[in-house]
Amino acid sequence: NNNYIAVDALIERMNLTQGEYDVLSAYMSGLTYLEVTQLLNVNRTTIWRRRMSLQRKYMLANTKPYFPI
Repeated sequence: NNNYIAVDALIERMNLTQGEYDVLSAYMSGLTYLEVTQLLNVNRTTIWRRRMSLQRKYMLANTKPYFPI
């Protein structure tokens, strides 16, 4: 029995667009880059941009703000 509460909370903090969520779901399902482009019927560049956006949003959602003293 897997508990995905932490993962779901992280995804929620990322504020993903529908396209980004679709790409993330496809990758989490184990699909390859080319399979994702075929599944979503979009250009490879679009998938690449969405992946870059996912990585940026992940880093922002996963880091704590820095407040110098």
